[in-house]
Amino acid sequence: MPPSRLPKSMAEKKEVVTWIELHGVTPAKAADLFQNERGWKVSAAQVRYWWKQKESIKNAPVSNLRLRGAGAKPRLAEVEDMIFDQVLFLRSEKKKSLTRSNH
Repeated sequence: MPPSRLPKSMAEKKEVVTWIELHGVTPAKAADLFQNERGWKVSAAQVRYWWKQKESIKNAPVSNLRLRGAGAKPRLAEVEDMIFDQVLFLRSEKKKSLTRSNH
């Protein structure tokens, strides 16, 4: 089964942004046009997001799929390790208290 969400290339995003600028319509109307006439699977919310990011999209190379800074943020490894250790400690304390109450 093919994925329901297909990533759009930067060229396609630029095309949408340019079309909105040329025709002076709202992003929702642009989404309708690209859905109906081009058969794209793109939501109005996604087109609004592209419109808000229009300067970044215009300046981005066509070879990119994503804008810079998009995607998962770097993890806080040190904090995650501390929290993980604390969770393990609390779980072990809980098991000890359960074992003691059984005797």
